Amino acid sequence: MENGSHLTATKSKMVVPMFFQFMLAQYYVFHDDDQDSREIKFPELTVSRWDREELGRKSVQRKLESFLKMFAAVKGPQQLFSHKILLQLFIAFLSNPDAKLANLAFACVSRFKLPYLVPYAEYIRPMLKKEGLREALTKFDLSIDSETVDSEHRLPLMPIVTRILFGRLAARGNGAKSSKDSPAARRAAILSFLSGVGNTSGELNYFLYMMVRTFIPREETIWMDDMANQNDRLKELIELSGNITVDGLMSIPLKRQEGFLKLLSDVITQVGFGVKGFVGTFISLLLALSEQSEEALVKSIKNQELNNMANDDENETNLHEDNYQNGSIRTLSFLRLADIFNKFATTTDFSIYGKRLWKSMHSSIIALPNTVINAENTPSLLRLLECIASHPTMIPLLAQCDDAIIAVFKSIAGTTRTKVMNSLLRFIDCLLTDGDSNDENGDENEMYLGHSLVLKHIHLLIAQFTKRLQTESNIANLDGEVNGGSGKGFKQSPLEGLQLNILCRVTELLVSAKAADEENVSTMESLCRLLVPLLKFDSNPNQLYLVRTVNSLIPNLSSDASMTHFHSLSKLLGPNKASAGIVSNEHRQLIASVIKAICEQDIECSSLIKVAKAVVEVNSVSTKYVDEHDFERMLPVLNSLGSESSDDNWLGLSKETSVGVTGPRVLLPLLYTCFHLLHDEDGVVSRAANKALKNVVTSCIERAQDKDLEESARNSWIKFIETTFVPSLKIGITTKNATARRSFVLLFSYVARHFGNHDSVHLYGDLKSLIRDDDEDLDFFLNVTHVQLHRRTRAFNRLRKTIASSDEAPLFSEQSYVNVLLPLAMHPIYEYSSKTEEAYVLEAIAAVREICKHLPWSKYSHTLQTVLNNLGRYPVQERFLIALMCSIIDAFHFPVDAGESVTGPNKGQGNGVWRSLENRIIPKVESFLIKEKVDKTGATVKSLRSSVTLALMKLFQKLPLQIFEEKLPKLITVVCGALKNKESNERDIAKDTLSKMAVSLDLKYLPLILSELSTSLNEGYKLHVRAAALHSILVALPNIYQQQPDKHDDELGSLPFERCVPAMLDIIHQDVFGKASEIKEVDHVQKRLIKEAMGSKSIDSLEVIARNIHFKPSIITESVKVTLPGLPHASAVHALVTPLLELLRDPEVSPSTIRKVKECLQRITVGLSSNPSANYDELLPFVFATVSPFVYGKMKNDADGDNLDDSDGEEEAPIQVSKTDRKDVSKSKRKVDKKTGTDSVSVPVATWNPSSIGSAESQRSALKAKKKQKRDLHKVNDGASAPKFTGSSRHSPLKSLASKTLNLPANACAVNFGLALLNSCLKRSKIDVTNEAHCSMADPFLPLLAHCMRYSSDSEAIVLSFKGLSFFLRMDLPSVPQTAKELGPGVLEHLTSAGAASNTSQNDIVQGCFKTLTLLISHPKFSVANDSDLASTTPTQETFVHNDTLPLKAEQMQALLSLLHGAVRESDQHNATFGLVKAIAAKRYMSPEFFDLMDIVLKLSVQSQKHAVRLQCSQIFLSYLVEYPMGSKRLENHLQQIVLNIKYEYEEGRLSAIDLLSALIQKFPLPALEANAQLFFLPLVLSLVNDESKKCKEAVAGCISLMLKRLSTDTVQSLYSYVKRWSQPAGVESVPMQLASAQLYGLFVEARPDYVKRGRNSSELADLIMQVISQPSSMDDDEWELVYHYLVCMEKLNKYVPGTMGTNLDVWRSLVNLMAFPHPWVMQVSARIINGHLSAIDYKELEQNGSESFITKVPGSLYDIARNSCRQLDVEDRLHVDATCTISIKTIVSVFKIMKLRPDLCYEIEEDDDNENTEINPKGQSKDPCMWLMARLSNIAKPRGKRRRESIFKCFAALCTSCGPQDFVRYLQLMIDPLDRAIREAAGKMRQGDVQGNDPETSLPKEVLQLLEDTCGTDNYIKAYAEVNRNARQKREKRKQDLAAEAIHNPTAAAERKVNKHRKEKERRKRKIEDKRSSRGGIKKNRNY
Repeated sequence: MENGSHLTATKSKMVVPMFFQFMLAQYYVFHDDDQDSREIKFPELTVSRWDREELGRKSVQRKLESFLKMFAAVKGPQQLFSHKILLQLFIAFLSNPDAKLANLAFACVSRFKLPYLVPYAEYIRPMLKKEGLREALTKFDLSIDSETVDSEHRLPLMPIVTRILFGRLAARGNGAKSSKDSPAARRAAILSFLSGVGNTSGELNYFLYMMVRTFIPREETIWMDDMANQNDRLKELIELSGNITVDGLMSIPLKRQEGFLKLLSDVITQVGFGVKGFVGTFISLLLALSEQSEEALVKSIKNQELNNMANDDENETNLHEDNYQNGSIRTLSFLRLADIFNKFATTTDFSIYGKRLWKSMHSSIIALPNTVINAENTPSLLRLLECIASHPTMIPLLAQCDDAIIAVFKSIAGTTRTKVMNSLLRFIDCLLTDGDSNDENGDENEMYLGHSLVLKHIHLLIAQFTKRLQTESNIANLDGEVNGGSGKGFKQSPLEGLQLNILCRVTELLVSAKAADEENVSTMESLCRLLVPLLKFDSNPNQLYLVRTVNSLIPNLSSDASMTHFHSLSKLLGPNKASAGIVSNEHRQLIASVIKAICEQDIECSSLIKVAKAVVEVNSVSTKYVDEHDFERMLPVLNSLGSESSDDNWLGLSKETSVGVTGPRVLLPLLYTCFHLLHDEDGVVSRAANKALKNVVTSCIERAQDKDLEESARNSWIKFIETTFVPSLKIGITTKNATARRSFVLLFSYVARHFGNHDSVHLYGDLKSLIRDDDEDLDFFLNVTHVQLHRRTRAFNRLRKTIASSDEAPLFSEQSYVNVLLPLAMHPIYEYSSKTEEAYVLEAIAAVREICKHLPWSKYSHTLQTVLNNLGRYPVQERFLIALMCSIIDAFHFPVDAGESVTGPNKGQGNGVWRSLENRIIPKVESFLIKEKVDKTGATVKSLRSSVTLALMKLFQKLPLQIFEEKLPKLITVVCGALKNKESNERDIAKDTLSKMAVSLDLKYLPLILSELSTSLNEGYKLHVRAAALHSILVALPNIYQQQPDKHDDELGSLPFERCVPAMLDIIHQDVFGKASEIKEVDHVQKRLIKEAMGSKSIDSLEVIARNIHFKPSIITESVKVTLPGLPHASAVHALVTPLLELLRDPEVSPSTIRKVKECLQRITVGLSSNPSANYDELLPFVFATVSPFVYGKMKNDADGDNLDDSDGEEEAPIQVSKTDRKDVSKSKRKVDKKTGTDSVSVPVATWNPSSIGSAESQRSALKAKKKQKRDLHKVNDGASAPKFTGSSRHSPLKSLASKTLNLPANACAVNFGLALLNSCLKRSKIDVTNEAHCSMADPFLPLLAHCMRYSSDSEAIVLSFKGLSFFLRMDLPSVPQTAKELGPGVLEHLTSAGAASNTSQNDIVQGCFKTLTLLISHPKFSVANDSDLASTTPTQETFVHNDTLPLKAEQMQALLSLLHGAVRESDQHNATFGLVKAIAAKRYMSPEFFDLMDIVLKLSVQSQKHAVRLQCSQIFLSYLVEYPMGSKRLENHLQQIVLNIKYEYEEGRLSAIDLLSALIQKFPLPALEANAQLFFLPLVLSLVNDESKKCKEAVAGCISLMLKRLSTDTVQSLYSYVKRWSQPAGVESVPMQLASAQLYGLFVEARPDYVKRGRNSSELADLIMQVISQPSSMDDDEWELVYHYLVCMEKLNKYVPGTMGTNLDVWRSLVNLMAFPHPWVMQVSARIINGHLSAIDYKELEQNGSESFITKVPGSLYDIARNSCRQLDVEDRLHVDATCTISIKTIVSVFKIMKLRPDLCYEIEEDDDNENTEINPKGQSKDPCMWLMARLSNIAKPRGKRRRESIFKCFAALCTSCGPQDFVRYLQLMIDPLDRAIREAAGKMRQGDVQGNDPETSLPKEVLQLLEDTCGTDNYIKAYAEVNRNARQKREKRKQDLAAEAIHNPTAAAERKVNKHRKEKERRKRKIEDKRSSRGGIKKNRNY
């Protein structure tokens, strides 16, 4: 009837009742829980209800949809029968969860056109859609302030909107969790919409009515005629729901109850105070639900007992389901009560519900302690109780039920989980804060209600806490609260520290109760036992609160109880793990006060009181300075502890014993405090603590050796050291503070030294062997803590060698290795910060490796596991950690048993080592194989960790072979997979890794690697990567692969490398000639090549293979072919070379292929030349057989006796073809040549031939080939093949024919290969010229090389031929004379054609020509000279003759010399040229051309720009001048020219001329030298004076000295007379001559001291020196040279003629004055003379007044020396001279010693009034001149200046090492002051993160300070250092006060100071920038304005 709406209207009286009957009889019967049936008053109808089982959901649904569609089609439904009831039904169906029915119902309602609905239909209709509810609610604004809905329409419209929204709440979701139409999303949107509506006018009442209408009692009627106008009726109905009883709830389904409770939660949360008026109703409903659950709980308990007795399983299952549903209702009820209490606690009084509330929860409260056992989440009841306790207004409600508080306290147990425990703690915390919160109200009755509740059950609470804290996990959780979450990875929570806070507040509550009964005291002791273990090494505020709490408990405890905590509290004062422990002064003072309170409990023990007082004093804090020690109270105590004679030392404080603490245990707080003070930054405090701790060891030894004591007392001291002192040292050496660690290490050394003979391993006496008292440089502990990095490096080096030397038995115990040596060696690795420490870290890693060899498995695995865990935490040190891991793995020394089957079902079996490796270590290492990192583009790149891979492989190698071979392929696969990476850097890493793996593995696994490479990388760019990977492997293999020369030929097949050659060559050939090459060479295609495609890696691989194979080309036998099935060419050499030569055989070979083959053969040549197995027995035949077919071709003459006219005299050795076995060449048949008389050897050629060109397989075939060659030569050719008789080639027809074959590109390539191989091998190792076999094999090469040199047109072949000739011509071969006839003209022809050698190849040919001619000329075959001719010529005769022994004719020699004239001038490669000149000169060849050549050589010896050329020219000319016969005139001209060359323009030329003259003077005959002495001397003197070059002057001086040594005394005397005349002053013009004479005097003294000693020469010279140096003040600063040279002469005079100046006091006075001369040279030489004099003084004679030194005869001279030496040190850095400062330091040390012995020498007889520079002048004013000297040095070092300070500090160090401690103890403050200042200034400049120990500015001061302490003693040092610090602090404070006062009184000056400070800072920054720029090589930019 949907289409017949008019029928529905006309027949409504029939249709409508039918609809009503359907609703009553069917719909409401099927939906029996639908509350709409109670709201609608249907007319009285006769209805027969259907049985529910007869109905179906779908049928009822379809019928209802049909009716609604029918009514929706009716226009004007007001005309229908009972239309009001229909409207109520339609509105009721709006809340149906089915969206389809709701839409139909809304269509029906819309037909009524209600005035309050029609305007808003467009807003309401979208709410009925499945999606888009949120958008629809957003558009429809129903808020009070909105104008969308008319005010008159709001109340009637709300029921419709509410019905629709309620239906949408009940609708199901679509199943998607993230959908916007999920139930949770709809609920949030709807409640948010309703919360915006408000409930001021009751607009939400209808929604609340919809929520609670289910709970309205059935007996109540809920009909409403007009819901829109019955707001009061709605309130009444809502309140009626609160009257429901437990019986009424039984009829309501549990699921509907559960739905109400869940909806109520969201309503309270989002609507909030909008439902405030109905809170009572909700409370009543919730209490009714709780009562229902309570009854169900009681009933279930009873039923459970009955079922247990009856064993009824079915009833038990049903009961379990009911209990689950009731438990859910109970939980939700408690949670909703908690929500209501939280929301409305401040506005509603809930006390009226208390009795009903606690009754409804009674059973749950009783069961609460059992409920929380192991519960992960907080029970709802506990959350409710926590909510009640959290509101102070509701605590009275809690006071009504003590059972609730008891249940909460009992829930605190060991099994309580974290979330539950947090809730319990919050409950108790709320009770404890109740008094605080009510304190402001002033109501005394309720002020402490929460406190009273806790106090009432406090014993139960503490007992429960005690039970809980018995487990370590709970204590650990509590430790986290104490530490405040300061640990790594600890996440802070709002409840942090709550448990601890509660314990402390409970303690305060208990103490404030002031009840001293036994129960309270026992409770306090329990609390103390709980709290004291919670005191940790931290400065967290919770810790401070805890200490105060313990401090309040201690006075209330007994003496015995308090003493039990003495050790624990004492330990808190010491260091913790790797840190200093508690550093907060406030915390330490509180702990000290607690210890004092404990000690005061035992009144009878005075030692405890003394210890307590000392502890308080040591931990005292200054009241003047913030956060600083009170040194005036602290240091006296520390000094007393370190003193051996004080009554308050360790022994004095431990004399008496206590009941709780006996013996040395009373010293624990002081001991731990001293250990803590070792970490103090103040050097005085740390050193005092160090001394005190050393005294502990000394006292222990003293007590242990005291026989008056009982044995138990003696053992107690040893036990004290063993259990307390040493464990603290073990903790200390793990600290990261290098300074503190040094103290701990030295203390360990101290303990080991004193307990070296003790049996206990825990005293580490075995480490005594590392201590060297006799040599500190060998002491391990001193060096490992040294400031200098190289000393620490050497310490680990010696430790490693020491441990490694004791392989048989461990040198140290396991405790020493684990607790001392291993931590020390691990520190450098984790503390690495700069590249300078790399060697240090590597030595430490090596030491760890040796240490790990002696560790037990547990410590070894822990160390390795620690390193693996730290790999990701230290990115900077990752590579060192990897190296450390590898070292540890290398030290693996444990047996591994993997069980019977590694891969079977018993795989998990084996020993513990194997299980640990398999389950933990190997998987952990494998997890680091691949590293993921992000590149610049943000993409993730997987990178192979090379070091981890290698470490894993090393670990596999330690395993049994079966396991190793199982795991190795997987590892290789991973590495090969990394080669596929598209990042080139990652591929490089993988290649390097693979090569290192190949090196580490045995060669038998190389085929496995090659196989994996071939299969993994087989296409595209991977082919290039494969070739590159193979190259990396081959490059790395020679590092471990060595050839085995002792292997027999038949055994070569078993060598792994030889077997891999075919596989490697296959990869190489595919890359060079295959598809990979095509990819690279393809044109006209856009391509992108990877890095591996560039270059020639495969060709490099050929070189490596050639270098490492066995060079055995002679193993071509059938047996070898059988043993080498993998090598098709029988030997590896043939496999390498033959394929390439076969490519050259191809007639159609392309030029590109020839180029590639040529390059391959070149690299093979390089490899074979480096092959150690390539000996001449194998090489020479191989090369000859390879080259000769390509050289001769068809031009080779027959060897059967046929002589041809144009043979050019070439002879060849007969060819011998080997058949089966290779015969020894030395045993081959000799054949004597009839023409030359020489013998030739049959060479087995075909055996070695790697190519098939021109080879013969048998002797018959070889003879046939020769006959054919003969016939071809005599054959008449015509036409194109006819010989030429015109043109340039008409004279050499055979040459043209020969070069035709030789110069083919393919043949030239092969020839170059053979010749290059020959030359490379000859160059590598010298051939044995005495070996007849080698000579016989080398002889055929001479004609072959001559043939190549003559006929080849390839410059490379020509050069190689010349190089080969240069080797063979050194041998006495038979064919040399005949070959020379061809070589001479050929060489000259090449020289003529080469010209001036314009290019490199021609230049090489020219050099080869020169070398060949040199060897020919000097060859033994041409060395027979005409002795009579040589004897007839005298050196003075000049005869021009040609030596017949030369291989060249006279005309050829003239041409050669003409060529040499230009070659010596222009040749860049001069060695060969001058070598030829030397060879010609050696033949005594004389001709005008040769003499002209010598003149050129002399000029080049000076004028050439190359030093080597000048040197060789000088040698040649010197030999020519000395040995060649020449006339006197020519000799004189040559000498004059040599002398003139001294005046050459340039310095290098002058030096060469001087060197030539020196050599000439040395080799010239003495008569000739005497005759030319005047000729040499005067020019040399002029050069000495006038030359500006220092080098030239030194060379001239050496030349003069050499000449003076050779000349006779008469000649020397004549020259000395010249010098005396020049030394006489004669005005200004004579100054240069005086300078010359001064220098010459020194040379005479040095060269001829015997002559100077004669007569009055020495005294006259001394007078002259005195005359010059006694008047320095009259000289200008520019005239210093004369003084300087005479001082140098004086120094030499004292050395060579001692005693000359000893008695002249005026000279020494002048020398002392000259120490202050302005010029540094004069200053230095005078200081050097003075220092030499002082160092020679005998101190014993000086002390006895028996010394003859001038310092004893010139009063005050010692002071002048000291003053001038100090002035030499007090210079700016730019004027600093190291040599001068070194001499000054030595002088000051000598002066200091003399001052100590004879202070009177510093005083003048008459006081001098001159007191310059306001210095303390010892001359009459100071009684201790050493004090003045040290003060002067200290003042010099105070201003900033790096070099000046270093000089002073070195001076202090020299004084310490040279003098005893008694000499300068009183000067310690003066020495420490500048040292400490330098350290402080350097520390102030350091940036954050810098390591102070590596700062070079502080290393020297620290070393000097340590030296001072070691020399003077710790006591004196500490006192002086403390005084220096005190003075520095006072000066600093005074300076601050002065600046502050100046800022007030003189602000202008203060402002100027700030401006200057900023200006200096700006200049400093600019200077720093400029320094950085200059260090990088930059240039300062000049601004142009």
